[in-house]
Amino acid sequence: TSGFVGGPTFEMDRVLSINQQKKVSNYKDKCIETTTITCPQNREIEIVLKHQSTIDLPIPDVLIKLFEYHFWYPNKEFPPKKTDKDGRVVFTDLELGESYFAEAIDNNLVENNKALFRAYDDLMLEMYDSLSESWQKYKEEWQKEIDIVELIKKFLKGLYDGFFSLWDDIKLAYDVITDPVKYGKMIYDGAAKLYDIIGEIPNIDINQKLEQGKDFTLRLAAFFSDECAIYLLANSVLLNIKMYPWGEVLPLIAELGGNVLGDILRGILFGALISLIAPPLGVAYMAYRLSKVALKATKLIKILWDALQVILEKTMKLVSRFFDKIGELNHKNKNTARVKTDKTNYLGAEQHTHLNVEQNSSATSSATHTDTPSPATTQCTKTGCPVSMVTGEELLLLNDASLLGVYPFVFQRQYRTTAVEVSSVFGYGWSHSLQHQFVFNDNDHTITWSDHENLVTQLPMPNKKINISVNHMAEAAVWLSDKEQEYLFTSGSLNGWVMHVTRLDDNRGQ
Repeated sequence: TSGFVGGPTFEMDRVLSINQQKKVSNYKDKCIETTTITCPQNREIEIVLKHQSTIDLPIPDVLIKLFEYHFWYPNKEFPPKKTDKDGRVVFTDLELGESYFAEAIDNNLVENNKALFRAYDDLMLEMYDSLSESWQKYKEEWQKEIDIVELIKKFLKGLYDGFFSLWDDIKLAYDVITDPVKYGKMIYDGAAKLYDIIGEIPNIDINQKLEQGKDFTLRLAAFFSDECAIYLLANSVLLNIKMYPWGEVLPLIAELGGNVLGDILRGILFGALISLIAPPLGVAYMAYRLSKVALKATKLIKILWDALQVILEKTMKLVSRFFDKIGELNHKNKNTARVKTDKTNYLGAEQHTHLNVEQNSSATSSATHTDTPSPATTQCTKTGCPVSMVTGEELLLLNDASLLGVYPFVFQRQYRTTAVEVSSVFGYGWSHSLQHQFVFNDNDHTITWSDHENLVTQLPMPNKKINISVNHMAEAAVWLSDKEQEYLFTSGSLNGWVMHVTRLDDNRGQ
């Protein structure tokens, strides 16, 4: 990854593959070109674009151009296609034996990168819950301390300096799973220097463990390229060390400086990751890192060891939960259904039924009136107060009345900070269940929908040829009604309800 040298750059790469031959590109590159391949026997070429992440994150709605390569005369260009929600396009009926390459052009680069970072919300929430729980235990101990503001500042500066050394260990942690015999021995030899102080650690046959779980090993190897996840976990470790009640040893720890504190941070973070192979291996890795501290802080080792084991255990649990959630999410993504116009069911290689329907599609998030992407209120995680952890704004949702039935209707009012300049019958910033506005734009063939939550969603305009349009990221859809100039709208936040909207002469809807 880009962060092996020079500290954490927090740059997430993209992977563009042509018939499974991959090319990695920087996330800032709007245009990516594949390698050149020879057309196979089936005369088909598949191009897939994804973020390089532990999470399966395809990049939809990206323009893909395919070229037939010629050395002596201009390349032949085929009609371009756009990636579907799986980040995939397929070109068929090509010339057997000819050379081809593809070019991906992402005209929605900023929004797609924002979607990437939002995918890590679950990990952030896990961190938040874990850290909040720890702070409740440690808070009382900190309140007993004398005023040591300057000392704490020095301690935090050392931690910050040490944070930038974390990225040096990504390669070492990766080496452990690619050459377990060599690097496993190095780790255990280093840890053995502390056995007189901390006691022996069970020696694990790393190679055997990796052989037993090859699929997991591949996932762990991919994780070391996932800078988003590593960055978040590193911050979790950093905050755990900050809040731990060090008491009288804080002055001694503060004197250790950035390099030594960096070794401690690295020991905990990558120890937690490697512990997924076998828990004792993670402990050995932390001891290996701590053995370097022993030269400068022999008297502190025992105190540090006890405290760091507590933090390591918390981080191990966080990492384990993260991998479990990633497994569930990726499994869910692989089982997502797709639909086709002829209403035929297609049974795929993974034995899942795919319903395929021709549709216009886009992949832009709904946004607030200040153009900040935001999910629906019910999907927007909030703190104990009605404050969105996505946008930082106040979200106050009130249920005023309910109508019973097969599909119950709940009349709601909502206040949203970013809508303070938007008027409503209930006042500025407020909206209600029946408050929807639509603008039809024939110039770019889009519909702008301002909904009952004061979120603005863009949808491609359906027509008689393709009568349904979907915005997958905003979880919204519109299709033509049987009646002239009537459109049907629905979204995830409508809980199954469908709105019939008539287009007026002034291009508004009612």
